Amino acid sequence: MAQIAIMILFLGGEKVFQLFGAPTPAWFGPVMENKMMTFGIVWMANNVAAQMVATGAFEIVVNGELVFSKLQTGRLPSAAEIVDGMARLGLTSEKAQASLAAH
Repeated sequence: MAQIAIMILFLGGEKVFQLFGAPTPAWFGPVMENKMMTFGIVWMANNVAAQMVATGAFEIVVNGELVFSKLQTGRLPSAAEIVDGMARLGLTSEKAQASLAAH
């Protein structure tokens, strides 16, 4: 999302701020003067974000307790598994209790 915002600022320049009736912030001048460096930073941030997503991790942790781990099971949880995991930790609602009773 940040990458899209930066590209809009690159293409629109000060007109983006004028469109929203906002004054041009002080940090925007150096960004426009150093477009290649700013683009490089955004590109590197995008690569880091992509690598973080590529791990395939999907962990649900509540108060330090693991409820579900895709890394351990190799799959995503079902809704019932999430509800059961929350119930194991003592976190229940009326809907969750009704769902557990139906099992």
